[in-house]
Amino acid sequence: MKKLVICFMMLLLSVTLVGCSKKLKIEDCMSEITKIYYQAKSDSVNGSICVGQREENYVIDGKHTKTCDFSLITLKFNNQQVENQINVNISVNDVEKQIVLELNPVNHTYMADLGYALGEDDKVSISYKEINLNFVNVSKNFNINHNKAIEIAIDEFGNELNKFYRKGNFEGECYLKVLTFNSNGDEDLFWIFTIVGSDKQAKNIIININDGSINLKN
Repeated sequence: MKKLVICFMMLLLSVTLVGCSKKLKIEDCMSEITKIYYQAKSDSVNGSICVGQREENYVIDGKHTKTCDFSLITLKFNNQQVENQINVNISVNDVEKQIVLELNPVNHTYMADLGYALGEDDKVSISYKEINLNFVNVSKNFNINHNKAIEIAIDEFGNELNKFYRKGNFEGECYLKVLTFNSNGDEDLFWIFTIVGSDKQAKNIIININDGSINLKN
């Protein structure tokens, strides 16, 4: 009789654990998400800092893995630079240090990750030679924040998301970034939400930061 009771309790525990197991949702599979966006401009360079979380092993392969905090600095010079890397001085809340920015040959920008997430009210500036950039958290003025952008994207994709699910679990990874678009000398900002499935097929949606309207979907 005791053995029967023990077996019954083990069976009950097993059923309970299965019932409580968490199924993967699309929100749980963000391989990169920008939450805060800093921006700075001068006559000769445009600067941005994307702040959020992304994969430690950053590979766009349709598989979501462990994430870490990041603050990605990007400098884009109006006149093309020739160095493969540049040394800049950065000040965060009046604490200064020198960091190295590496050239990205694809878009000819200089980039570096601070390795941690800046806060939304941090005081950030960068100096390089005669250039001084004072960064402003422009994402504070977004009417559509990162959470709302994800919600809009999921709603817009609707039943199209079914192809990414297997046995109730989402099989893929997602990215939410800030997209810059230059038109008539002005730089417009948008959210871009991307899904990459386990088959490496991708879907994208571009969302207006002001009213949440869809500017492009493919």
